[in-house]
Amino acid sequence: MTGVQTCALPISASNAFSFKGGSNLDFDCGAASNSSAANAFSMTSSTWAHFASLRVVGGMSVAGTLVLDNTPAITNSSPTSNPFTNWKTPNFTKSCDYNKFSPRKGITLNPGVYCGGLSFGSGSFYMEPGTYIIDQGDFSVSAQAVITGDGVTIFMTDSSRTKSSDKTGTFVMSGGATVNLSAPLSGSNALMLFVVDPLSSVPGAHVIGSASGEMMGNIYIKKGSLSLAGKT
Repeated sequence: MTGVQTCALPISASNAFSFKGGSNLDFDCGAASNSSAANAFSMTSSTWAHFASLRVVGGMSVAGTLVLDNTPAITNSSPTSNPFTNWKTPNFTKSCDYNKFSPRKGITLNPGVYCGGLSFGSGSFYMEPGTYIIDQGDFSVSAQAVITGDGVTIFMTDSSRTKSSDKTGTFVMSGGATVNLSAPLSGSNALMLFVVDPLSSVPGAHVIGSASGEMMGNIYIKKGSLSLAGKT
């Protein structure tokens, strides 16, 4: 994908990219998966997706409509070099600013360490610019939630990770949600919107389902899968 920016990179999981449920997705960038699975990229019927380019180490199963600016898609390719190798994970203390936080509607959220997860119910919410550390929990958005924020990075991690225990969560956006988030344009987290800690051993399943709105920035999942459903 020479000359094309990669903005979505699930690396190793089976079914790393999964499009289903009538999803309709438009990416103005390239996508790559270093998964060697036969279903490294899959689309069910009644789905539509656009990428600048696409390459996977494994195989593809496409029953929907796939539109590429630089065709054709490349399967059985050599691994794509990780464009985020030099990105530094955020430094933070293990102390919690919030615990299992579920904000009331209309609230403005501040950057910080959200231990046990951050869960949005119905209502409107604004996220101030900065880094949101989700420590040992999920970033979940329920139906009818409306979330807005510019200059935001969401980082999923487990600060108490051991070789035998890793509680890094997933990001899940449910049907009916409206999410308008953009990543910072400068600084140490420039262009990073959703990031799962590269050191995590959890092959989490991250879902963006039936959410409307616009999300601008990179999605980086070293281990795990990205499933997109509905009209996202």
